[in-house]
Amino acid sequence: MRPMWVEFPSDRSVFTNEDQHFVGSALLVRPVTESSVTVVKAYLPGDNQVRYCLFVLLTLYCRCGLP
Repeated sequence: MRPMWVEFPSDRSVFTNEDQHFVGSALLVRPVTESSVTVVKAYLPGDNQVRYCLFVLLTLYCRCGLP
């Protein structure tokens, strides 16, 4: 696991974000830690266009109730 600032050291916003991290250099993890939560916000650093497509796919997958 890597803190976000390791991957994006020039993005000042990631230094204060402690709710998400990277696994490797490509997989951003934003855990949901409470059972009653239905929506979480994730900060997408860098080139958001490519990462946003993957984020939407993973979000849709999780909302289907699949394990």
